[in-house]
Amino acid sequence: MSRSVQVRRHRAAGAGDALELLAAEDRILIDILEGWDANTPPAGVDDTGTVVRAGYQRGTYGKSLIEHAALRVAAKTDVARVLYDRGMDALADDLVRHLPQARRLLDRLDEMARGVDAMGIAASTSFAGTVGELAALIRADLGIEPARTVPRIAAALGEHRCELHSARWVHRHAPTH
Repeated sequence: MSRSVQVRRHRAAGAGDALELLAAEDRILIDILEGWDANTPPAGVDDTGTVVRAGYQRGTYGKSLIEHAALRVAAKTDVARVLYDRGMDALADDLVRHLPQARRLLDRLDEMARGVDAMGIAASTSFAGTVGELAALIRADLGIEPARTVPRIAAALGEHRCELHSARWVHRHAPTH
């Protein structure tokens, strides 16, 4: 895993609120999805070392995807809670439109990955297929979320932003943790 992902992971778990955590997880997930895609085991390569290295890295990205997608789900849930409490239902509905599907996929991925090492995950076609489904949902959100949705929510919340839980609280209460 790249050093920049590791550094951002550390920062995302610290200070800030759920909206800041959501923005940080969006950035981290972009890197993780790129890493997952870049480490597809090469077809037709006889070099076992290359295949093993790619498989191990892909499995590691798979496990990281579960963790960070779960944090993203928890952050979105907390932000939506405050938006709904403040009568901003349309904004909240837009934010959580993929959450039920994402949560089901995360539960499935967590079940497949729990107790399995990175190489085992990389070799699982069902895991890779489920990652593909989750990646499609995340990428659909990432097309608009970081640039438009998060700033729009920050502006809409205004003084009510203090009602969001801290990033640390969200991290402790995320699914699959």
